[in-house]
Amino acid sequence: MHRFRCSHCRSKKKRTGFSTLELTVSCTLLAAIVGASAALFIRIRSIGVDAEYRAIALQEVANELEKRIALPADQRSELPREWKPSESLSHRWPDSVLRYQEDRDELGVRSTVTFQRTISPASEPIELSGWIVTKQGDAP
Repeated sequence: MHRFRCSHCRSKKKRTGFSTLELTVSCTLLAAIVGASAALFIRIRSIGVDAEYRAIALQEVANELEKRIALPADQRSELPREWKPSESLSHRWPDSVLRYQEDRDELGVRSTVTFQRTISPASEPIELSGWIVTKQGDAP
């Protein structure tokens, strides 16, 4: 029997468990991945909510344009040129307004409804236009 073992024989012994350094590195990596994933999830959710409200704003602009185009010219001129949007949009964007503009030329009346945020000019306005063909008695 071999009573004295050499030093390299002991080092080949199978390890059991993890060292503290390995555990710290793996926990740090896991925390970084979870943190990045959470930040991405929050940003994606924010973009989704913003897109949903922009779709609501677009629908409101389309409804208002349809309503105004259907009116006779004298009733259209009595309506306000700027007003607050519906409660659902005002709740999300309290700084928003709807604007109406008419441009007349020989082809007819170009009616434009615009949804604009007043405090945040960086946001793109939502704008829809429609043409009203003028009849002889409807021209200004």
